[in-house]
Amino acid sequence: MSMMYCLRLAKDDEISSFLKDPESIEDWLFNDEPDAQLNKAWHGIHFVLTGSQWEGDEPNCFLLAGGSSIGDLDVGYGPARALTSGQVKEFSAAISNLGKDDFKNRFDKNAFEKNEIYPQGWKSTKDEESIDFLYSNFVTLKEFLESAKTKSYGAIVWLQ
Repeated sequence: MSMMYCLRLAKDDEISSFLKDPESIEDWLFNDEPDAQLNKAWHGIHFVLTGSQWEGDEPNCFLLAGGSSIGDLDVGYGPARALTSGQVKEFSAAISNLGKDDFKNRFDKNAFEKNEIYPQGWKSTKDEESIDFLYSNFVTLKEFLESAKTKSYGAIVWLQ
């Protein structure tokens, strides 16, 4: 089964409500489709942005770290996390100027394999194909964050 990274827009007051009542997130998450998905590229994008397997400096780490965990309810592969509208703005600003050349310069298939970056198999794929895969999903992330920023929304993110 594949691990897919999902993102949904959320108002800050919705986020506050979910943090107070984590059980309420489940119906909200699964009654609608995500606003965006990063498919299987989420871990690779995080690694390109942070150079870290799971952590990194804020705001570049916000795909996998930072924000607030919404309780401990497993919504697929662990709990959902919330990024406030302020955090979304920080994240958007931090990555807004990154382009495909940045991904080319930061992509190292040996480092991806050594760090077990999902979905593995990086060595068996041509670099250009891997970069295209990562970058096209990164563009989806940038567009999602820009939309959230424009609307002054935060985000709920989760793996399913």
